[in-house]
Amino acid sequence: MAKTPKLVLFLVALLLAFPALTTATTEFTADGNITVSAVTFGSTTAEMLVMTGSTAESWTITSGGTFTVTNPGNFMVGSAVAETNVKGIKVTLDGVAVACAKNTTPGTNYVTLPATAGTYTIVPVTTNVANAVIYNTSCGASECASGYSVSGSGADAGCVVTGTGGTTPTCTSWTYSSWGTCSSSGQQTRTVVSSSPSGCTGGSPVTTQSCTPASSSSSSSPGASATPAPAATPAAEETTTTETTPTTTETPTTVATPAATAEKVSTTAGVPATDSAGKVTLEQMTADATAVASADVNQVIAEMGVSRDTAAEKTYSEGIVAKVVTGASVTAEIRNTINNFVTYGTKATKSLGAGERAGVVNSFKAALGKLPTTEADWNDVIKIANGRWPSQISKAAEDKATINFKKVYLRDPDRKNAHDDAAVTVMAYGLRPADRNLNSEKAAIKSFKAIYGYAPSAATAWDVVRAIAYSGATR
Repeated sequence: MAKTPKLVLFLVALLLAFPALTTATTEFTADGNITVSAVTFGSTTAEMLVMTGSTAESWTITSGGTFTVTNPGNFMVGSAVAETNVKGIKVTLDGVAVACAKNTTPGTNYVTLPATAGTYTIVPVTTNVANAVIYNTSCGASECASGYSVSGSGADAGCVVTGTGGTTPTCTSWTYSSWGTCSSSGQQTRTVVSSSPSGCTGGSPVTTQSCTPASSSSSSSPGASATPAPAATPAAEETTTTETTPTTTETPTTVATPAATAEKVSTTAGVPATDSAGKVTLEQMTADATAVASADVNQVIAEMGVSRDTAAEKTYSEGIVAKVVTGASVTAEIRNTINNFVTYGTKATKSLGAGERAGVVNSFKAALGKLPTTEADWNDVIKIANGRWPSQISKAAEDKATINFKKVYLRDPDRKNAHDDAAVTVMAYGLRPADRNLNSEKAAIKSFKAIYGYAPSAATAWDVVRAIAYSGATR
């Protein structure tokens, strides 16, 4: 009888002793998309998906929200359709990023885990690299859309406009210093503090404007307190004969008041500091912004001198605040900060209702393409609520406002004219009037319908209505 070689017997024994080495990556197979709930996503959680056909030895979700996969075969992870804030899906091994995918279409896009043995952690992220088609392993740009090329490396890799040697994008929005004192020649200046998008050049920042010197008795500047000339009925005569011209109009304070008086911060709960003209001071607005941006509801209610109302917070969070943050990338902290502002307000915005405060945030979002997240952002929100120019400027918003101005007034705006400048600014940023005139607003709504053929509903539409009602611009 022939003898079995010892080498063959050894190999057979080895295979019998370690069967898991050949079957581990297929012990789990997903026969359909599987929802993995409460996965840690920054300060909140997200619902992720194990995509159909995925294989691995195993996967787990801990009570703390950590989602891990052990020894993946062909394992794919996406996000639930509703998770629009999950902009990317990162995979780490021992804390080091090893894969990342852009989550352009939640419920469809996914990241494929490496097939190398190990225990991997799934991390949903908010990283959203503009114009990137494919992410590198660190969630930076690996491949860009047509007309763009990769600039940088690793997590810092982005997409820039392709040109001779590669060109940087043109600046479209800026953050400015405060306006300087109004000179005797009627000019104010300011400087550019920062610009966006990152690494941009050029554009048309607004660093000078006309103003009324403090010693002058004239008050035709949009920043002055006097009422401008009545606004002409913009367009109703072309479509209806029942349009009524408002008898009085109020202009929003669209230019920072020259620093002629000391501006202070109120120490009385719920009461703002005002200047000699009765307008809320810029320093008060800055103090309010600091309180809101702290994200501390206790600080906000202490400033307002009110008790906490968790029922109202819940109502607004699920109602008007939910509408404001729809479609935006927002963390739980940012949402709560917005909800604090809407629910309780600030000293400088106490006169507005909760709905109007939500509307101001919406106007900021519409103009600047983002929700307020920093103290500077909240300072601009509160300035808009008080009819003041925001420090951050959006060329895109002003260009759109210019188009609307032409449609309403059938001519180009003259930005050196106080009323024209006020109209464009109100249309672009949604500045609220210091004192409302309901008759003017009713007439403005009627004019809007006659011009556009529909009732105002979007934030930008209401900004046009306010411009018609309060700017004093005429045809």
